[in-house]
Amino acid sequence: MRVLTIHNYHYIGGGADYIYITTNELLKKKGHEVIPFSVDSKRNIETIYSGYFLSDLDNDNLIIKGIKRIERTFYSLEAKKKIERLINECSPDIAHLHNIYGRISSSILDVIRRKGIPIIQTLHDYKLICPVSSLLSRGKICEGCKSTRYYNCLLKRCSPFTNSLLKSAIHMVEGYLNRYILHHEDKVECFISPSRFLKEKMIEFGLSEEKIVHIPNFIYINKYKPNFYFDNYLVYFGRLSYEKGIDILIKAMKGISGIDLLIVGNGPNYRDYIKLIQDMGIKNIRFLGYRGGDELHGLVRNALCSIMPSRWYENNPLSIIESFALGTPAIGTDIGGIPELINEWEDGLLCEPCSIEDLRDKINDLINNKGKIKGMGENARKKVEERYSPSIFYERLIRLYDKLTNNYRFSDNKLHKDRGRNPSKAY
Repeated sequence: MRVLTIHNYHYIGGGADYIYITTNELLKKKGHEVIPFSVDSKRNIETIYSGYFLSDLDNDNLIIKGIKRIERTFYSLEAKKKIERLINECSPDIAHLHNIYGRISSSILDVIRRKGIPIIQTLHDYKLICPVSSLLSRGKICEGCKSTRYYNCLLKRCSPFTNSLLKSAIHMVEGYLNRYILHHEDKVECFISPSRFLKEKMIEFGLSEEKIVHIPNFIYINKYKPNFYFDNYLVYFGRLSYEKGIDILIKAMKGISGIDLLIVGNGPNYRDYIKLIQDMGIKNIRFLGYRGGDELHGLVRNALCSIMPSRWYENNPLSIIESFALGTPAIGTDIGGIPELINEWEDGLLCEPCSIEDLRDKINDLINNKGKIKGMGENARKKVEERYSPSIFYERLIRLYDKLTNNYRFSDNKLHKDRGRNPSKAY
């Protein structure tokens, strides 16, 4: 099968990028031809299809860059033109979208449908129902845009980091454009939700239940060597930004002694957290900056537990799955998709969202019950092997691909063409 995969970034900079790249790798290993479409960047993974990618805005001056960014947020003519050329020359059987908002835009959907290609999209966040993607407004959970009341994004100035009126207006307009003019939701045959929570939230906001399926994320388990013994430290690893609740974790550590916390990663609030630690006089927290590969695995593998203190509706966080694969239990907040991953005292603990006291209590509970941690780590590893393996993910994904492509080939209500291939071919 020829699979057109589309995502804003053709390199790994976050969880959505990782899923896009590893899904491409998995499809290739299974014998499918993967045709990526993205934005050009010096950081991109090498591909023979890079000539079709959108231009890198870093090569433009500030004025041109600003104009192109607005165009790509609303409707990219460049993306529409380039993907049509790619489709004409490569004839994909199915298009699998990931994140396209803000850099590629929904302008590509009409081209793909006109060519008779079914469209599927993996949802990595809440962009389909929330103009700023996170269901957060000024750091707090917000569902004010339910029933497409996107004007609340402007009224509340929901633009992340800056609360900018102008940027909030752009997000609002983008939301209305995709919903009522470009009809993004209607042009996608099926959405993949990595968590049950996200699926239920989408349905609650009006997405048809028939159009969304639950397929959890996966990792290459054989790349994660577990260790069921631990050193005397805790670890947070991931993005250093407000929605991740790292300030809550820092404040919780104020009342904990005899154990260190390692914070691994980079992000927009890095300096804020350094200052917070200094102001509070906390001595048992160390920032290690970005770490990757075997070095990161070693830090997580040998920790007493990992911690995810998020204050937003996490989807299907890879950091917990990776921690489990390394044999390390996790403490996470009881919010979003996190409770779907953690079974209390089997492979981790759950704490109340935004509660410094409860997080501190849960950390102390683990410290005071170190005899249980080895068994919890073993359970965590077993869970990953049983639920989040590449083989399980691929089986579910290819079944969905087959269903959609078969529907397109044989339905009288769809524009279809076999492009010279045998339409009865089984993939």
